[in-house]
Parts: sequence; structure tokens; C-alpha cells
Amino acid sequence: CHRSFRRIERQFKNSRYIRWVCSSRNGDGRNACHNETKIVEDELLEEIIKYLEGWIDNKEAMMEETFKQYMEKQGGGEGEMTSKKLREELRRNHKKQEKLQEKYMNDIISMEELKEKSHSLKKKIEEIKGQLSVLGKANYSEEEIRKYIDDLFGDIRNILNAETITNTMLKQLIQKIEVDSSGRVEVFIRKIGDGA
Repeated sequence: CHRSFRRIERQFKNSRYIRWVCSSRNGDGRNACHNETKIVEDELLEEIIKYLEGWIDNKEAMMEETFKQYMEKQGGGEGEMTSKKLREELRRNHKKQEKLQEKYMNDIISMEELKEKSHSLKKKIEEIKGQLSVLGKANYSEEEIRKYIDDLFGDIRNILNAETITNTMLKQLIQKIEVDSSGRVEVFIRKIGDGA
């Protein structure tokens, strides 16, 4: 349903647990969303930390790739044409996603096939949305881009070095976190120009 997850805290006689569940399913009932995933908060934080450590471990490559992609998108003259092509590609990928859902609902493909194919489509859709976002924003200088990337890595280091990671800290860095019905977690970092 693409709704955000909600934090649920339960206290029992001898134990306490914190889980994250789909807010739509939790608030509107099981018919509102098919995603039954419940994620233990400690496990979610562990996944986020692993993801961020991967960024730090590959800092130079990540910085160069981010910079290269931005500079390619910033390149002259073809902006509107590129934007038009990206919007068309986005529309096609959304259509593919709808068809996958229909195939699953009609028992043409299994849940496993749906998960596998949906995962790559979601990544592609997010990538296209990011590209469209960059094209729609003002041009940044090389210096501004490099400063943004340096600041981003500084923020990642600060989070990884913190004794306790808070929701506020994560919101400054992370645009969103998606969890599919198999429990696969995807983290999306904020892009240049995104506010916290």
C-alpha cells in the first residue's frame, strides 16, 4: 500500500517489545494492506547501520558516482527531452508494477515471483524519481555538490558514532525506508536540496 510504518510498543509482565508495522494495516485493519510484516526495532536499526556502514566503506566510489551522475544530469540543452523520457519511463514502470499485482491476484505468478520482480521495479522507479527531482531543481556548482556529499558523509559518521541513534538523527539523513512483505528493508538517502 506504500504507507509508512508505525512504531508499536507492547509491555507484558516480564517483557517489552517494539515492532514496526504498516500504519494502514494497523489503523484500518488487515483488508487495508496485505503487508503483514512486523519488524523488530533493534533489527531495523541493525539493517540501517549496515547500510550506512556500506556507504562509509565505499565513500570515494559513492562520492564519485553521485557527483558523476549529477553532473551528467546537469548537462546542457537536453533537460526537457531527458525529463520527458524519464516521465515516460516512470509511467511504463508503474504500469509494469500494476500488471505484476494483477498477475499475482489472478494466481499467474507466485508471491516469491511478485516480490522478486517488484523489488527491482521499485528500485528503478525510485531512481527515476530521483533523476527527475535533480532535473527539476536549480543547478548546483561543483563546489556545492562536493560540499553536500562531504556533509552527508559527516552526518553518516555522526550517526554511526552515536551511542543512541534517535529518530531525529535518522530523519536528517534518510528520505524514507521501505519494507516489503518479505521483510526486505530498503533505505533511501535524502538527495541534494531535500529538506529534513
